[in-house]
Amino acid sequence: MKKSRHYNLNLQEGSDDIDIGGISDNFEALDGIAHAIREDSNSHTADKSNPHGVTKAQIGLGNVTNTEQAAKTDFNAHTADKSNPHNVTKSQVGLGNVTNTEQASKADFDAHKADFDAHTSNKSNPHGVTKSQIGLGNV
Repeated sequence: MKKSRHYNLNLQEGSDDIDIGGISDNFEALDGIAHAIREDSNSHTADKSNPHGVTKAQIGLGNVTNTEQAAKTDFNAHTADKSNPHNVTKSQVGLGNVTNTEQASKADFDAHKADFDAHTSNKSNPHGVTKSQIGLGNV
């Protein structure tokens, strides 16, 4: 009896009688092949160690750096730290022209509010401003 090229299965030739035993042998062989394919497939799909060598660029992550991220507890501790851990300066946050002068407290302001109101409501030129100083020197 002739055999198949790849799996050595029994092949009927033109004048051969049908050989039930040969057919059974073929089914046994095919069953074994199918089982091996299924086992290989299951093993392959369970393999999570990148068996195809897929790269981050191939799945759209080419610009992502391979940097370890902080644990959630470390991140929360860092964001809760208000002691200027990065040594940020006033210039870096757009306050370079602001002087480092203590401002009056609300209580201090309120204590001098009456003086302030009296001063701002005084229309009798308390600073002695001249007409030249305000651009009216020729009037």
